[in-house]
Amino acid sequence: MAPLPEQVAGVVVAFHPDRQALEKLLAAARPQLTALVVIDNTPAAAVTPLAVLPGVEHVSRGFNAGLAAGLNQGCEWARARGARFVLMFDQDSVPAPDMLDQLIRAWDAAERAGTRVAAAGPRFSDDRGAPVYPFLQLGILRNRIVVPKPSDAFLRTDVLITSGCLVSLAALDDVGAMDESLFIDNVDLEWGFRARHKGWSLIGAPRAMLDHRIGDEHVPAPWWARLLGKKMAIRHGPARLYYITRNRIRLYWMRHVPAAWKLQDLLRLPGKIVLGLWLAPDRGAAAAALARGVADGLADRGGPMR
Repeated sequence: MAPLPEQVAGVVVAFHPDRQALEKLLAAARPQLTALVVIDNTPAAAVTPLAVLPGVEHVSRGFNAGLAAGLNQGCEWARARGARFVLMFDQDSVPAPDMLDQLIRAWDAAERAGTRVAAAGPRFSDDRGAPVYPFLQLGILRNRIVVPKPSDAFLRTDVLITSGCLVSLAALDDVGAMDESLFIDNVDLEWGFRARHKGWSLIGAPRAMLDHRIGDEHVPAPWWARLLGKKMAIRHGPARLYYITRNRIRLYWMRHVPAAWKLQDLLRLPGKIVLGLWLAPDRGAAAAALARGVADGLADRGGPMR
């Protein structure tokens, strides 16, 4: 059944959050939810009390357990409070005032159309100048960009990001928890592929909107990328380069990950590595992180970077 607002609890996973940004997220999300928790992965020595709102709980893990573990703990927190659905957030997002309502409307329309929905996600944009990101459906060599028409109540998609994603706990029970061995990066992608492999669907809600920051910094794309039509690029620090590279290679070994995505990503991987090196302020540190990510991905090693 489609969610009711009172059945939805919110989960924010944080790590060294910007206090002002986090409080802006909590202020925007709290009125839409019956309960909201911040699972804080910031190491204990660095944790400072957050000015949380009434109805927002702050749970400090005391160490960085990773995004996937934080989401899993948040889902159990929500389940213990009687929730049947979880609205997930990264710390650097701000939902529109009606985002949850629009997600529920899209979910209801999809179920009335006979779709078995595991999760629904909003459209999102980056307030640093990036356009609204599209919903995607996988193709053999290229993905299909799905542009909503005014009449579309929902869209089928193959990819949803974690932040702003409304997830059914019943689907989570069937599909399984988030893969904690991935730690961070591609956690949402892997779970979505696993859900689809089990016969569930992911949907996009074209009228639900989210502001969401991706990457450490948006910078002009290098000249050779601009020749391919890419105007802006995302700069990541060495640790993120490691996880992004390692986890995308680890997904190649997983049977439930579609072959179309594996082929596409394998072809993109050399360009992603070159771009990561090109944009890095410290190319030595970036090269070491990328090399380690490739090695650990090929060896199918998971968990935190060692």
